[in-house]
Amino acid sequence: NTARATLEVMRKTILDENTKAQSAAAEQSAASMHAAEAQIAAQKSAAKAAISAEVSSIASEIYSALIGKAPTAAIIKMGAN
Repeated sequence: NTARATLEVMRKTILDENTKAQSAAAEQSAASMHAAEAQIAAQKSAAKAAISAEVSSIASEIYSALIGKAPTAAIIKMGAN
């Protein structure tokens, strides 16, 4: 029975270590996912800003071509909203 008890303790120790390792791996995976999500959000924000700037530039060029003068800051702000 001593051998059986020793084996049971060893089995429980191995299971506990595996559970800890799996928990650590899950936490690391979650942290990696959060970092990737943050990076995607930053890239998305940068892309939106670049697109907005390009649209504003094109709109200013069209306004200048139609009206014959550059748009004022107020007109640009109205167009951005």
